Order: sequence, then structure tokens, then C-alpha cells
Amino acid sequence: MTTALSHEPSRVDAPISDFDPYAEDALDNPYPHYEVLRELGPIVHLQRYGQLSGGEQQMLTIGRALMTNPLLLILDEATEGLAPLIAQEIWRIIGLIRAAGIATVLVDKNWKAVAGLTDRNLILVKGRVVLEGTGEQMRSQPDRLAEYLGV
Repeated sequence: MTTALSHEPSRVDAPISDFDPYAEDALDNPYPHYEVLRELGPIVHLQRYGQLSGGEQQMLTIGRALMTNPLLLILDEATEGLAPLIAQEIWRIIGLIRAAGIATVLVDKNWKAVAGLTDRNLILVKGRVVLEGTGEQMRSQPDRLAEYLGV
């Protein structure tokens, strides 16, 4: 099963139930990722998607993906444009997702946040792997990190 989720539904003034009619049921019924979804649950009770902040919209998108019971979750720039405190909450939720046993691929410019959540890290330049390793291995090569990331 493949599920495609848009970060921004086309009707921002529509009730959330228009996008996910089973969202309420998913919150009340145990399933493999129940605890992670419960963490996201309070935002589902808001009336309109357009009333959600950027971080709440992102958490709702992640929650929608979790309701499909994925084996793999791919997150591309999950915290792009979010305030630092909101981004920290998104990273915390991603940590819970990983702890629940869901394979996760993160694509992000914030290598420090990503390296703290991952088993393996890759830095790509023009589609080619130029540096890879664990978070610790990456941090032990500050010159190479600076070369590729400008840090």
C-alpha cells in the first residue's frame, strides 16, 4: 500500500475530518503506533486545518502518515520554516516514531538534529555520497563537515 500525503491540503478552510474521516477513531483504537499518534492527538480536535500553526500542520501530516501503519516513513525537511522550539518538538516526535520501530529516512539540512536521531548518516553533493557514518563518526570529522556543509 502506498499513501501520498500533501503537506498542504488544497482546502485550508475545510474541517480536518474532511481530510481524515477516520482520525478520531484512530486516536481511540490501539494499533502498533498508538502511543506516537496519541502524542499528536490534541491537534486533531481543532476545527479547521487553516487554523493550525505550521508546526501543528506538520504534526498532523506526520499523524496522517502514521495512521497508514507504515513500514517506512520518509520525511523531507520536516522542520523547514518552523520556529526552533516547534522544530525541537517535531524532532522529539520523530524520535518516538523511531523508538516505535518504524524505519525512518530523514532528509534535512540540520545535520546536528538528524545525526542525533539516526543510526547512519549520509551527506550528498550533487547526488553523490561524499561523507557517511554514525553521528559520532560525523562529529569526529569537523574539517570534512565544514568542507561540505560550511559549518
